[in-house]
Amino acid sequence: CFMLGSLVCSLSFNLPLLLSGRVIQALGGASMIASGIQIMMRLHKHENLSKVSGRILFYGFFGSVLGPLVGGLIYIFLPWQMVFLINLPIGMLLLSGLSGLSNQSSNSKNFDGLGWLFMSIMVMALMMFFGEKDYVLEGGLSYLIIGFVALIGFLYQLRHHPNPIFDLSLFENKYF
Repeated sequence: CFMLGSLVCSLSFNLPLLLSGRVIQALGGASMIASGIQIMMRLHKHENLSKVSGRILFYGFFGSVLGPLVGGLIYIFLPWQMVFLINLPIGMLLLSGLSGLSNQSSNSKNFDGLGWLFMSIMVMALMMFFGEKDYVLEGGLSYLIIGFVALIGFLYQLRHHPNPIFDLSLFENKYF
């Protein structure tokens, strides 16, 4: 989703198309946050969760510092579309690495797509509600309501899907 949004943004020729691409990127970005944490938790032992969480936070902070610097340099020296196009080769590289992981997973056939959708909508709506008020359209409370409804759907999916997108039993682990 994020790479598709990046492609739409780079090919946009007007503001509505650019904003549509950014919405698609937001859906992909929201799903990457939870999916990345879930992948790391499935790959590592429960005893190592604090170390793994620390790594995830480090790379997140590192990216939030380095991203604007690299994006600014790209914008200065290259066409603005390259700010979005740089995500495509990086994303393809990461997808090729993750495809090996998905082949090892026995649960890949029973993916909780509805849970993923609820989670993405919830994260995006709450980000819009708590984000910069200058960019939020009128009726910011509607984002909070959408996020709350998506949260209820997400929690329902977590409890009833045979292979939920997030394993609630992790909260039973004292190291988590």
